[in-house]
Amino acid sequence: MSKKKKKSKLHKPKTTKKSGGFFSNLTYKKQVYLFFASIMLLLMIYYAKMMFGGLEPPATDTIAYKTKYEPIRIFKEENNRQPYWHPYMFSGMPSFGSFICKTENPQHFLYALITAWNRGWRYFWWFFTIAIAMYILLLRKKLHPFAAAVGTSVFLFTPHIIGMVDTGHSSKLASSCFIPLVFLAFDYLLEKPNLKSCLLAALALAAQLWAGHPQIAYYTWLALGIWWLYTIIIKWIDVKKFMPLAKITIFMIIAFTLCGIMILNPYLMSYEYGKNSIRGGGGETDTGGGLDRDYATSWSFHPAEMLTFFVPSTFGFANAEYWGWMPFTQSNMYMGFVALILAILGLVFARDKILPYLVILAIISLLISFGRHFTLLSDFLLRYLPFFNKFRVPAMILILLEFIIGILAAFGIDFFIKNYQHPKEDFVKLERTFIIISGLLLFSLLILYGFKEDVRSWMFSFMFTKAGDVARYGSQLSYVQTKRFVMFLNDYFTMRNT
Repeated sequence: MSKKKKKSKLHKPKTTKKSGGFFSNLTYKKQVYLFFASIMLLLMIYYAKMMFGGLEPPATDTIAYKTKYEPIRIFKEENNRQPYWHPYMFSGMPSFGSFICKTENPQHFLYALITAWNRGWRYFWWFFTIAIAMYILLLRKKLHPFAAAVGTSVFLFTPHIIGMVDTGHSSKLASSCFIPLVFLAFDYLLEKPNLKSCLLAALALAAQLWAGHPQIAYYTWLALGIWWLYTIIIKWIDVKKFMPLAKITIFMIIAFTLCGIMILNPYLMSYEYGKNSIRGGGGETDTGGGLDRDYATSWSFHPAEMLTFFVPSTFGFANAEYWGWMPFTQSNMYMGFVALILAILGLVFARDKILPYLVILAIISLLISFGRHFTLLSDFLLRYLPFFNKFRVPAMILILLEFIIGILAAFGIDFFIKNYQHPKEDFVKLERTFIIISGLLLFSLLILYGFKEDVRSWMFSFMFTKAGDVARYGSQLSYVQTKRFVMFLNDYFTMRNT
């Protein structure tokens, strides 16, 4: 009797050859490898001038950082160590507690190896970290490899993420790139709470904090806390047993404790220094010992700006053209009409226990991002949620919403793949929904095109200008409004045609 061949975990059982095209005829394992090869090639093409040409965007934040770091660099070359004091900023300040200098950590050795040529390779590594972790996370949810690839790409190429390179927000980008890795580690921990998953979760948390942007890490920890609470409630409803829930909680506490030990330096120094800064309530504040309320909420995301999720330049996109409620912005939160529709379809038609949690997290993230435009929640969190009042720019939490949209979009495309050959009742309803949406978009397109001048006059009466524009532009305001209107209109037609 012949021995049975052992099935590979990455291969699906062989069936008759499909006629769905090149990708669908590949084995499961080859589809996964194809994605990693494709994303590496795509990133190399996209960042070729940085990786192979040594070019860098003239980001204002990068230039400012190099300026303040120059005395540190000179001191290191002369003394072979980092200084404890920076004498040229605010008449002198601690170099470590203020995060101008950071203690060495395991990532520094990796970065030194990767960036031996130039900074572009570091960006490549961060983006590839997103691709690996998020793709594996989506595969763990039993999604089709192509669906996982689409969902990963939605988050990976979100303009907000890409824009961090152009604006020089390197530490913010690095911390954001570890969000999928942290979620992957905790998905494993919640499924199999043991020492192995606990250690992996601790390392993922530490890696994100070593990246050097505590606010992104704070929002990620907030998301994990909500995930833990959601999991405890769901599992209690299912099994009504205390020990499995206690086991999850204990291993999560151990993971956070181990992470805390690993990142104690430099964050303990930063915490001690923060007591003497505005983040520690050094002056009189109205938030109970943190940043002043107005300063903490100065970059709040207005609810109307959710329109930029669909049309990027609804409020002028960025810089001089921006006319939204924030003081200024260098990017926007555009996610794309197709991605958002796929996310809605994934939410409506997919079946997975994680989906309700993602909806809850998306709503909470959006409400927190409103900041001063939703004072009921903002004031409560600033006063009572630990460490929340140490940070400003509430709009930054929208990085979690973009991550969620990528996951939901993957569920949406997965529904398409699994139903297009054998239409079900849900799929027939889906076709009708698409016809209705397309009809409404076509109608709005005709209105805008047929009555362009009337629409322009009507929109100019309340749009394309912000407080201070009259004093700033004077007689040129009409020209600025027209420029913003043309940008919006071009974007709208582009979104409609795609």
